[in-house]
Amino acid sequence: MSTKKSVKKQSEMKTEAEINSDEIPFKIPDNWKWVRLSTVGMWKSGLTPSRSKAEYYGEGYPWLKIGDLNDSYIYESEESITKLAVENTSIKIFPPETVIIAMYGSIGKLGILKIHAATNQACCACIVSDHVFNKYLFYFLMFNKQYFIIKSFGGVQANISK
Repeated sequence: MSTKKSVKKQSEMKTEAEINSDEIPFKIPDNWKWVRLSTVGMWKSGLTPSRSKAEYYGEGYPWLKIGDLNDSYIYESEESITKLAVENTSIKIFPPETVIIAMYGSIGKLGILKIHAATNQACCACIVSDHVFNKYLFYFLMFNKQYFIIKSFGGVQANISK
C-alpha cells in the first residue's frame, strides 16, 4: 500500500552524539554497539484528523489509538481514516513492522504493526533502521516502561516526548 505521504527514508534519519564511555552501564558483545534510542530508527508521532470532518473517518486506513495497543502484534484497529484525511492533513501511514509506543495516558503501552496504519498524537511510531531488530526494540521499550513512567512530565496528564 503506498500513499503520497510516506515517512522519510532511513538515510534522512536524525543523527545523535556517540555514547561516551562513562555512559556505558555494562559490556556488550563486540559486534553490538551502544547507541541513543533516538538513533535506532525514525520516530514520528501521529495525528488526529479533525473530528468535525466526517469525511475523514470511515473506510480506508486503520487509525490506531492507545486502546488499540495490545503489547503484541497489531492486525486491526477500532477506527479507520479515509484517503481524503491522508491527502488533506499531515497524517502519516506507517508500514508493517513499525513499533508503536503510547506517549501519554497509558505510557509505554506497545504494539508492532502487522498492517499499514496511522496513529493518533498519543502514539509515537518507530520505523527501525536496517541494523535494528524491531522485536529487540519492542522488548527494550517494554522492559523500560517503568523508567518512562518515572521520567514522564506534565501537569494534567503526564507524558513522554518523542
